[in-house]
Amino acid sequence: MMAKRSEDHLPHPKTGVLEYAAQLAERYIGSSSVDHRKARGQYFTCLLVARFMASLYRAPVRRVLDAGAGTGILTCAVIERHMKETADQGLHIDCYEPDECVADLLDLCLNHARHLFPLLSFTVRRADFALSALTSRDSLFGESLDRYDLAIGNPPYFKLPAASEVVQMATSQGISGTTNIYSLIMNLAAGLLKLHGELIYIVPRSFCSGLYFKSFRRQMLAELLLSRCTSSKVATACFETKRSCRRTSSCGFKKAERLERSF
Repeated sequence: MMAKRSEDHLPHPKTGVLEYAAQLAERYIGSSSVDHRKARGQYFTCLLVARFMASLYRAPVRRVLDAGAGTGILTCAVIERHMKETADQGLHIDCYEPDECVADLLDLCLNHARHLFPLLSFTVRRADFALSALTSRDSLFGESLDRYDLAIGNPPYFKLPAASEVVQMATSQGISGTTNIYSLIMNLAAGLLKLHGELIYIVPRSFCSGLYFKSFRRQMLAELLLSRCTSSKVATACFETKRSCRRTSSCGFKKAERLERSF
């Protein structure tokens, strides 16, 4: 069963920006099948974790990337903080969401946010971020591009077949992290940060140890400083009809001059 596109039963127009995104996520979970979400590696961040993630970066920010936005809960956590701390400054957010049903809800959410905060501008790209970034890598990563102050995300999580188009493209461009879609998205998002920009991501515990992501960690930590890593049991609505818990880490990185290290 796919998520409904109807706008019936939307959150109240006066709902706070973050609560609005959370309620839309609940709506999607209630109207989509477990198999549909599992096939896309969809995890939806709970409100408290989203607010915690948005507390980790150093304000202010002006340009934000959410490469796997879902209904926009992490994006809205950033907007909520921006509205409280720097409401006199504009904020632009670029969101990627390939699932059409979820992207419809994301559009609704960000239009609601703009109603509450008119200095917000945004784009919703209904596309796979990794494939789009790799396809347009020359222009995306060019010096003329306006890079991001912040990349925040809880990306999809599933293994990538070695023969897939996205893995072949990434390998040919010398990009690590191709064993899993989350690590590839994270690596590509890091490449779009400004100098001293920050990357705040939810990652599985396997990121922090073992051989599975060793080459990915080496490439990431050659250009980024790990500023924080917090392990927690995160409540997520994911592959089951009820809430379950999984052990994750919240990692924060800062873009720096290239660092020579051994890991």
